[in-house]
Amino acid sequence: MKTPSRQGFSMPELMVVVALGALIVFALQEVLVTQRRYWNAQGAASVRHEAARVAMAVLTAALREANLAGGDVVVLGPGRIRARQPLGLGLVCGTDAAGSRLGVVAAEGRWAAGAGDSVLIQRAGGWTAESVTALSGPTPQVPCVAGGGTVARLGRAAPDVVPASAARPFRSVVFEVAPDAGGFWLFRVDGALRDALAGPLEGATGFATWYEDAQGAVVTDPAVAARVGVRIVTAPGAAGGAGIRKDTVTLTFGGRNR
Repeated sequence: MKTPSRQGFSMPELMVVVALGALIVFALQEVLVTQRRYWNAQGAASVRHEAARVAMAVLTAALREANLAGGDVVVLGPGRIRARQPLGLGLVCGTDAAGSRLGVVAAEGRWAAGAGDSVLIQRAGGWTAESVTALSGPTPQVPCVAGGGTVARLGRAAPDVVPASAARPFRSVVFEVAPDAGGFWLFRVDGALRDALAGPLEGATGFATWYEDAQGAVVTDPAVAARVGVRIVTAPGAAGGAGIRKDTVTLTFGGRNR
């Protein structure tokens, strides 16, 4: 008697095939989820790294030309520093009768940005940084700028300014760490403007500043400082970002005329 030929799969065999297929799909899904988490963590780390690099570039531009002895850089606290940045140059031609308006000729640079900040001038007692409340064009009160120049209204009278000496406008900005968006970020504060530069940082100590002497020892007196140090530490990757470490960038600036 001929045995009938078998066609198709039995129910147990189909169940085994379906189970194996489900395991393969589940394994592939887990691989895709793991890869997605890894690339998301890598992308976040790349963004943090780039933010720290840009922040250091901004700090470098603000601090590398600073005169530490002249008070261009002031460490206000462990995570707060003020930098006075030169904006240009000019020659003092004279003042008004009261000495409250300073006439400047041959002005170069961004003098307009110095309004509301300060100007470095040479007075009888030496170089001083005087506050500037406003800037304007030529005025009758300062005749030496009649042919063209800039008039700076000073916060206090300076009748003893040395004629034909240099005048340098400045703009002060503050870099500080502050909480924002559930973490700590580094901000650049310029008057009413407040820009986030880098973050999230590793807590309130993710941005640190200090003075160093010529031997590299940390000091608190800016009068004996030869350099100023800055460190940025970004927050490490969140859960799921195994292997993504925090970024640490440290630089020291000697400034000019140190």
